[in-house]
Amino acid sequence: NAQANLSQRPGDSVAGMLLLDEASKAQTIFAAANPGYTLGTSPLRNLKRQVGLWNNNNVVQGVADSLQSHMLAFMQKSRFSDVPTRPSLAAFTFKLKGAPVHPEPTSAAPGVSDHGQMHAVDFVVRGGGRIVANVDSGTIQTVWKAGGWEAKLIAAASQTKLIGPLQHPYEPWHWRLARS
Repeated sequence: NAQANLSQRPGDSVAGMLLLDEASKAQTIFAAANPGYTLGTSPLRNLKRQVGLWNNNNVVQGVADSLQSHMLAFMQKSRFSDVPTRPSLAAFTFKLKGAPVHPEPTSAAPGVSDHGQMHAVDFVVRGGGRIVANVDSGTIQTVWKAGGWEAKLIAAASQTKLIGPLQHPYEPWHWRLARS
């Protein structure tokens, strides 16, 4: 039932439970190797939550607006007719596939996201009662890499069934459950 899947609570699925178990292992390993520091995790996301994040993402909206302007300009310049033809559809498709997407959206489209399928989790590093390394892309070089948190998370997660970090866009905090 599609409605049941849309409203399912995160963690109720087998994938969600497996993900939480593996994330918990990484948290235990990380804390043992880094006294005074712990890993926090993002809440699991079902499809409903992922849709909400997508719909409220200003970067996604900006990219959509830019792409729409780009394609409308192309269509006006190329003088497309009101009735599509096979060649005009091919030209449109070719242009759309090569259209610039900048900046890269910071959320995956609902339905294709590892998070939305409850296969991925984001980690944050906590220490001294505060978040030391968060999920801000602007902190990858200055905090995650320079602070050594990226390597420490990789070491902890390497002893689990988690795969990561996400390579495109690069997110050292994003880890997904290995597919069986």
